[in-house]
Amino acid sequence: RIFPSDVARVGANAYKSVAAKGSEYATDGQRRLLSTWLKAHGCHHCGSKRGSVIGDHMPPNKKAFGSGAAAKANRRASLPRRIVNYIRGVPLQRFYPQCEPCSALQSVAVRTGTRKFVTH
Repeated sequence: RIFPSDVARVGANAYKSVAAKGSEYATDGQRRLLSTWLKAHGCHHCGSKRGSVIGDHMPPNKKAFGSGAAAKANRRASLPRRIVNYIRGVPLQRFYPQCEPCSALQSVAVRTGTRKFVTH
């Protein structure tokens, strides 16, 4: 926890995570669980315990699927599509609790292919 966290990777404050179903957003139940973890342990990047929780896909959709369009196409994918993704080596994703400021910074970093760091 001494070094800063790259917002495109799992943060130094990561404590708990929940399985994500492809590129879909977190369900209401998952968001409640993530919110509990945010309040108890903080954002997995910066450690902030304040604000609304974001279900942060790790690895980010763009890194997992190659593009936003491919990630969108994977939502509600059929079983055969999921099998193809497995064969292609599309990584399994997990949701980590993330604060809104880190989410905004991550969005820019992933979109532009730059590294952005936050301190704890």
